[in-house]
Amino acid sequence: ISKAYGSEMPLLYDYAKIYQTTENKLVTPVEDAQSIKESLRWVTEATKDSPVGQYEYTVTSDSSKYEVTAVYYDVSTGTYDKSKGILTITKAPGKLEKTADFKAVQSVQYQGGNQGAFQLGVQANHNETLLHYEVTDAKDGNGNSIESENISSQLLTIAADGTVTPKGVGSATITVSLPECNNYTAAAEPMTVRVNIKKGDVAPSQVETAGALTYGEPLSRLGFAKAVFVDAGDNSVTIPGTIEWKDPDTIPAAGTYEAEYRFKPYAESDPSWENNYNTYEGKVTVTVNKAKAKLVNVPVPGDKIYNPNLSLSVWLLNESAKEPGHVEDIEGNWIQGSWKFTDPDVVYTALQEIGVGTKSYEIYFEPNLNQAYGGNPDYANYDFS
Repeated sequence: ISKAYGSEMPLLYDYAKIYQTTENKLVTPVEDAQSIKESLRWVTEATKDSPVGQYEYTVTSDSSKYEVTAVYYDVSTGTYDKSKGILTITKAPGKLEKTADFKAVQSVQYQGGNQGAFQLGVQANHNETLLHYEVTDAKDGNGNSIESENISSQLLTIAADGTVTPKGVGSATITVSLPECNNYTAAAEPMTVRVNIKKGDVAPSQVETAGALTYGEPLSRLGFAKAVFVDAGDNSVTIPGTIEWKDPDTIPAAGTYEAEYRFKPYAESDPSWENNYNTYEGKVTVTVNKAKAKLVNVPVPGDKIYNPNLSLSVWLLNESAKEPGHVEDIEGNWIQGSWKFTDPDVVYTALQEIGVGTKSYEIYFEPNLNQAYGGNPDYANYDFS
């Protein structure tokens, strides 16, 4: 009699033949033979969980109607002349099983700090031996083959429980097999999992510019005071690299400007940062101060005839000026705008308080709306008659 390791003890009912000892023939009626079979009991050290091997046994009966003596068939002689039987326990079939985590293709994203681990989702139907993992067709993110001795440092590691931890960007095929052991056969078929590890993402932690621009200056004139970037999935991992303006020749308008920058993971001593992380593009607010306009000449005010009840007017500096004032931008273009008195109360002061003669007042130039230039104070002389 034989059984597989871990299976229930066989029913002796299925193996026994019942004979009367006096006539060496099957007992009749049949129902008695059946009741005798059902009364047979194992006498052996073997149990359901006994390891693989051969075990002697004898058979007893608790029949209430018959005295039963068991004899044992000798396969080698074809006779019933053995005093004991032999129970052979064979190896149970080893099998690989899929769990809920199993995917034939595992596509994951790299994360620093040994993060981003995942389960292969393959287990054995027993725990008598460990699964065997073989990594083949290992390639880096550029499609270059990775030598077997470098897989654990450049691509991935596999723990005994099937936990895969990405170590770099690339791809590989993992073959899972179950070897033979004391009480189980090897699994008939291995399982394979294709692993694709793509580059990790970067997130900004701190990005600050070093000061401000003056209108007319390109972004390239402005540097970065702080530029700290981290792993998007684990902000405890700081990513080294370089930061630059996406379009350094851009000349922003005065005010605030959302300037685009580009961060490239990089470390001269360790190329893995560049290989394992994506370039990040973002925006930072840049302050652009108004530029100081170039004064070519101030206006020559128009004449004002004395009238004690009247006051000065900005028209004298602009529409009624004898010679208009001239202000240029940094490129030599005439800036449109108007001239005004620095002291706004001047236009409310009656001429009877000023009197007749030459007076000097501070004036300034105010560019039209959306101009990127500030005013310049200067002096103009007014002759009154």
